[in-house]
Amino acid sequence: MPTSQPRASAAIRRLPLRLAAVACAATSLLAACGPEGAGGPGDTAPVSAAREGAAQESAAGTPPAPAVYSEYVALGDSYAAVGGTTLDPGSPPFCRRAAANYPALLLQSHRVESGTDTSCQGARIPDLTEPRPTGESAGSPAVDETLPPQLSALTPTTDLVTLSIGGNDIDFGSIAGCFGRSMLAGFTLGSAGGTTAGDAGDDASGNGAPSECRTEFEQRTEDSFAALPAQLDGVYEAIAAASPRATVAATGYIPLIAATDTCAEISAISPQDKEWAAGITGRLNALVREAAERHGALFAEPPGADAHTSCAAPGERWVDFKGADTGSFPMHPTPLGHEAMAAAVEAAI
Repeated sequence: MPTSQPRASAAIRRLPLRLAAVACAATSLLAACGPEGAGGPGDTAPVSAAREGAAQESAAGTPPAPAVYSEYVALGDSYAAVGGTTLDPGSPPFCRRAAANYPALLLQSHRVESGTDTSCQGARIPDLTEPRPTGESAGSPAVDETLPPQLSALTPTTDLVTLSIGGNDIDFGSIAGCFGRSMLAGFTLGSAGGTTAGDAGDDASGNGAPSECRTEFEQRTEDSFAALPAQLDGVYEAIAAASPRATVAATGYIPLIAATDTCAEISAISPQDKEWAAGITGRLNALVREAAERHGALFAEPPGADAHTSCAAPGERWVDFKGADTGSFPMHPTPLGHEAMAAAVEAAI
């Protein structure tokens, strides 16, 4: 079930001070840090009362105060839910929600009074609007539970929504699993059906050649990219129907690999696969951003993410291949990555 959290005490209701600079440069949609409105000059969609008030104050010549939101709902997949290995004890075990994921950090902000985190690992777009089985029918017999549609947490009074979705709809988990097997085994491991990152290395065998993940996944990935814009449009329409005055912020995907990365961990990934993987993340973020813009929503992405990939020093990583050096789950954002994303969202809203 969703995790609902009331307003926290004043002592913990601010993001770490070291993120203050990041928050003011975090996205191109700097409602809190610049003179432009967050929705951009073409924003004609319904806006929250908080944003309307800020616009009126700005028009009157008074610098707008940062908006404060009373009812926040976090929607999405593992890039919102999963991070550090300390889990939120109030969330469904299947979802692996980190106690300090970016929704939890936003709930510590003085600008967010209360909220609900419905994000869950493995979520796809249909899981936002339909019940999701997590037991044997979903291949997870150890956790037998049906999760409600994530959008069921929305109400007419919800005034802030964050959305991390699309990665699993292009099957990025299987692509990451292919790379993971290559890194662990040092050679290509074919899998016609694809596996998740958590399955990496379970049945290692291969021919000693560099990875060939692009060959295996490119066509189905292209097909998924072609279908994604319409699917995202449906998500925004459903959010608008349930919470018509909510400010919606879509969050981008921090890249696991940059095209210029050369660390030892990715030596088994072929140059062609490395370039392809970096391009997939860029294309996905572009589609997520474009869908947000079509529906008058915001887009948040930490700046300089290519310098904080899994090849960065452990203390600089926003994502991690293995997680051991950063106290995080493999192939997912680290605690620092969630801090960076929370700062980017707070800057955007």
